[in-house]
Amino acid sequence: MIHFSTHAQDAPYSFSKKTDAIISTTLLAGTASYWFLQKNITPLTSTDIANLSTASIHSFDRNTTSLYNPNHTKISKQIAAVGFIGAVGVQGITLVAAATFSQSYKQHFGILATMWLQTNVAAYVGAGICKAATLRRRPYVYNLNAPLSEKTTADARQSFFSRHTSMAAANTFLAAHVISSYYTPSPFTYSVWTAAAIVPAAVGYFRVSSGEHFPTDVIAGYIYGAGCGLLIPYVHTLHKKDNSHVRINILSPEYVSVSFVW
Repeated sequence: MIHFSTHAQDAPYSFSKKTDAIISTTLLAGTASYWFLQKNITPLTSTDIANLSTASIHSFDRNTTSLYNPNHTKISKQIAAVGFIGAVGVQGITLVAAATFSQSYKQHFGILATMWLQTNVAAYVGAGICKAATLRRRPYVYNLNAPLSEKTTADARQSFFSRHTSMAAANTFLAAHVISSYYTPSPFTYSVWTAAAIVPAAVGYFRVSSGEHFPTDVIAGYIYGAGCGLLIPYVHTLHKKDNSHVRINILSPEYVSVSFVW
């Protein structure tokens, strides 16, 4: 027996002129700073590279300099892409389900699209600013097996922190937050959070094994990206008096109760 009940309520997120103005202004200022800093990055010369020593690297990261695997670089990008597409997809499915029953596509789409844009800009620009400010050399710069042409690019000085890991975490954790806001806790929502945690961790693993990043790079990227994916949707719930959900409850193997609430 399946029971459906519908109620006319708003989406679980909302706009706030003050909050969104602060977020937008901060992101615009960050974007301008990012482009300015990027233009002033000077690549390493062959002499700079020849004089490098791993002794200056913390012992926690030092062993990473022996790693270099271009195939793992490709794998990390593929996992990040799959995570990105999956995160957008589950949010899209949630939007369609909500809009179908609420008859309000604009209400749900507008806020979800805004949160997605803010989250991705924050993750991308934040990582870029940190990279340009720290100018940390990538592990492969110290590796004799890596080609010199790759070491003498501006990107070779942008190791901290991992933007691929940050972007993956931002998107998967945002998707998990959205799903949890529309659905009550269940095996489904728990699996979404599990996937949200695993995908960026897998990206980070291959970024390290490829020689693109130090472990501390991916750890910082993971934390920052997850923070963006959780904080931005959270602030859009602060002005909601009563969050809406799609509730799915399994009472027993024979009875399933499904309630859609907007």
